[in-house]
Amino acid sequence: MSLTPSGVQLIVERHRQDLQSSSFSSASDPHLQAITLRRIQNDLPHLLRALNANKGSKQYESAYAQLNSLTETVDEQSYKVQKAVEQRNAQRQVKVPQQSESVGQSTSDLGKNDNPEEDYMSLRKRLLADGTSTSLDDQNKSADQMNEYHETFQEDIMKDLSGLASALKSSASAFSSKVTEDTKVLNETSENMMKSSSLMATVGSNLNGYLNEKSGGKISLFFLIKMMVAIMIIFFIALILINFLPKM
Repeated sequence: MSLTPSGVQLIVERHRQDLQSSSFSSASDPHLQAITLRRIQNDLPHLLRALNANKGSKQYESAYAQLNSLTETVDEQSYKVQKAVEQRNAQRQVKVPQQSESVGQSTSDLGKNDNPEEDYMSLRKRLLADGTSTSLDDQNKSADQMNEYHETFQEDIMKDLSGLASALKSSASAFSSKVTEDTKVLNETSENMMKSSSLMATVGSNLNGYLNEKSGGKISLFFLIKMMVAIMIIFFIALILINFLPKM
């Protein structure tokens, strides 16, 4: 079942909310925002095809404007996120040698120290000092939140589509019942017209039979023409008399 312009508007609005939520929740990590943008970019062609299939709808113009605005926003955000990803990768490439040096130094200190538990605790504190574990935990939490949000979003879409399907089904059933009633009325009208036609034919045949019986077949077309001519002659004579008698 193809999407209607109202359904396209709903999905566009949800994608816009996804962009806003991803921009706030993943401000420290642009990779998640890049995933969201990639998912929306994959949906845009499908939405455009579904919208073009309903060009005759009244909501086509508004839905197309919203979809075009979303496309421009996605392109702009994609450019920004790509730059942010490049900067993040560059920063990580700079941090990796420093972390390796600190880890090497920590392991060397651990080999020199006589108490391994204290060395382990100091090494753990050093590794956690740069915030790597904390950012990873935040990424996992944000990824879980995004997954939960998308699951709820898909469930809402399925509910909306099922409601739309049930509404269309009920509308189709009502329309079918109306068509059935109209068909019955047309059939009854056709039967009545056939009865009237047969009745008129019967009346016409009866009149012709009555005329033939009473006139004995003497009344013909030629007789009717002669009677019409005679009536017209009498009419003109009456007019002449009416005009000349007052003068006399």
